[in-house]
Amino acid sequence: MVNYNRTAQELSRNRVYLINPVKRARCGIYLLLLLLCGTLLIAAPVSALDKIAVIPFMVETTEPAEDLSRSLQKSFSAEMSALGYDVLSPEVINNTLGDNISYTEPEKGIIPLAKVNNARWVIIGEYIEKEDGIQLNVKVLDPGTNSSPFSVMMVENDKNNIPASLKKIAEGLNAQMDMKELISEIQIEGNRRIGDDAILIALESQKGQPFDQVKLDRDLRTIYKMGFFDDVNLVTADSADGKMITFNLVEKPTIIRIRFQGNERKKDDKLNEELGLRTYSVLNRNEVKQSINRLTEFYKNSGYYNVEIKEKIEELSDNEVTLTYEIKEGEKVLISKIEHRGNKVFKSKKLRKEMLTKKKSWLSWFTDSGVLDKKKLEYDVQKLAAFYDSHGYIKARVGEPEIIYNKEKEELRLIINIVEDKQFFVNDIIVEGDLLRPADELRRLIDIKKGEPFSRQKVHTETQKIKGLYGSFGYAYAEVNPSSREVEGSTNVNVTLKIEKSKKVRI
Repeated sequence: MVNYNRTAQELSRNRVYLINPVKRARCGIYLLLLLLCGTLLIAAPVSALDKIAVIPFMVETTEPAEDLSRSLQKSFSAEMSALGYDVLSPEVINNTLGDNISYTEPEKGIIPLAKVNNARWVIIGEYIEKEDGIQLNVKVLDPGTNSSPFSVMMVENDKNNIPASLKKIAEGLNAQMDMKELISEIQIEGNRRIGDDAILIALESQKGQPFDQVKLDRDLRTIYKMGFFDDVNLVTADSADGKMITFNLVEKPTIIRIRFQGNERKKDDKLNEELGLRTYSVLNRNEVKQSINRLTEFYKNSGYYNVEIKEKIEELSDNEVTLTYEIKEGEKVLISKIEHRGNKVFKSKKLRKEMLTKKKSWLSWFTDSGVLDKKKLEYDVQKLAAFYDSHGYIKARVGEPEIIYNKEKEELRLIINIVEDKQFFVNDIIVEGDLLRPADELRRLIDIKKGEPFSRQKVHTETQKIKGLYGSFGYAYAEVNPSSREVEGSTNVNVTLKIEKSKKVRI
């Protein structure tokens, strides 16, 4: 971005020149613009359109080009005048604004000028010389809203074609301004709890912008997706200044109270934690359905698979409601069978002993045996995978348990699929790094033998012995980093223990 308030010394150092519109013209190449300007200003429009003010162009060139800013201003004023617009005199504009025009903050000079002179539009242009040509950017500013509803950009390679480019830009702006009605006002009706500003800031359409039905349709959907309204509709009306837009809204009720009925085994505070809804929030029926799903899942995780939950909404005054959850808990449904599939090395009886989840027994009335707890079940999957790993089955995979509910028998059956794969064995143990003792001596410290099933857990446990030895020598922060690599074409694994003794600790 170019900072148009920089000093002349800064611009000279950077070899970029921003033109002061007061200085006298020195570059003959721009005389063509002045001649064209004089010719076009003679032609008066048949019937004047909106009054406009053309501000001196912002100019960025690689070589000094004084007075180009006002030359472009006069030329473009002439083009807009020829199209029938009532153009404010460039002399009036320049005498009012002076030398220091604040382009980035138009409210400090440009907009007051337009309002005093009853200009409907302000035109601000840029002339930027680049390696690949001259870029012309022209935008139309609405003084009432400080917004830019129309703009045209063009790149020209030949300076001699600048007059023709300005004419094309003027015609392009005229086409936009002629075809588009502007939004004169946006009103929000029917909202009581949600402020106008919170709605207006979310809209694409804004006051002073061209009327665009496609954008308004998107705005309708945007307001509805906020989740605060049961109904949203749009009304447009013609006014002296353009189109007046009114969004009519019907707010959703507010939940003033949440109650639970029929919950004998679960307390209200526990249900509230799972609910995901709070009092004084907007009543959203989709969120109510989701809250019922959460409560149902909460009950199922405690074994109540027959639970039934319905919502009851009681309308009160002032667009408020009481939300009641009617609950039929039913009896606990217990696990009748835990089945493992794909296990050939270890029998299901052995695998079940490794699990926290148990099937029902005659003590289920007194204990939690047979109750399905999904968190425990997730932990059981990890335990089974670790069990296989500890016996050398490092590629074994334990699938997500399948839960089958038999409604007629009111019981659950669990199916856990297992892929055991091959068993791997220790081939060699390599000790390297910062050795305080010979590698063979350090190897004898750990209880891992060649040919035994490879276990990551055992390797991790045994490395603590080496850390203990190094700690006794003052290396309290020593690290032993184990790694393993399969021997290609076999089921053997080489284990490497890399020791980093770190700094010695002295007391």
